[in-house]
Amino acid sequence: VHQIVSSMQGGKKFGMQTLNQCLADLYGRRLISHEDAISRSSDPDELQNIISSGNAGLRARQRAS
Repeated sequence: VHQIVSSMQGGKKFGMQTLNQCLADLYGRRLISHEDAISRSSDPDELQNIISSGNAGLRARQRAS
């Protein structure tokens, strides 16, 4: 399972993403609340790390450009 997640994280250029990456992106675009994102995550700690690192908002801003 760990290898699948690693492959998905590394496969972003091919359109692959993990559930947490998707939730962080939706949260960064303000389409879902923090509470909803955390409650639906299979690994809330990892999701919080993604959100805290600021990557969620950065990706949303890049897509809007």
